[in-house]
Amino acid sequence: MHIVTMLGNSQTGKSGLCTQWSGGLPSTSYMTTIEIESHFFDGLTILDTPSSARVHFNVDKLCKRTHLFILVSNIDESHYEWYDRIGVDYPDIPFLLILNGSQTFPKSRLWALSNDIRVFQVDLKIGHRISESMDYLVEMLSSIEPSSDSVDLTAGYLGFVTFPFLDVLYSSCV
Repeated sequence: MHIVTMLGNSQTGKSGLCTQWSGGLPSTSYMTTIEIESHFFDGLTILDTPSSARVHFNVDKLCKRTHLFILVSNIDESHYEWYDRIGVDYPDIPFLLILNGSQTFPKSRLWALSNDIRVFQVDLKIGHRISESMDYLVEMLSSIEPSSDSVDLTAGYLGFVTFPFLDVLYSSCV
């Protein structure tokens, strides 16, 4: 199984992209993701991560199990903090930059070219190129050896902790 982790700032379309990949309809509304959400596809798990600094998860453990990062952006930028935060420490894990919107994104494309990162553009508002982006992702993953184990979110994998005296699963977002 391949594990892909979605990264990006708030309201860029990470969850919307996962929803449309799962067959959901295009939407123009955004809702803040408050915990890591798993989306399961054939041979593939996509982890949709929260963008808020208030929500903490074990980035190191997450990165060690990730086969590919998807960085989602809807703003033309020449610098991506998520890449600086994770890409430097994990240079062997490839990134895919998914640009969300109808603009041309010249700064983002130049940044991706200078960092040897592949780019794909979608428009989540109208559902443009959604299935093609999944095909592109699968193509990128075809050259990466999949893991034989699946993601266990209850085993402290992402920094969640079980408190026996409460008999509940606790994360910092609760």
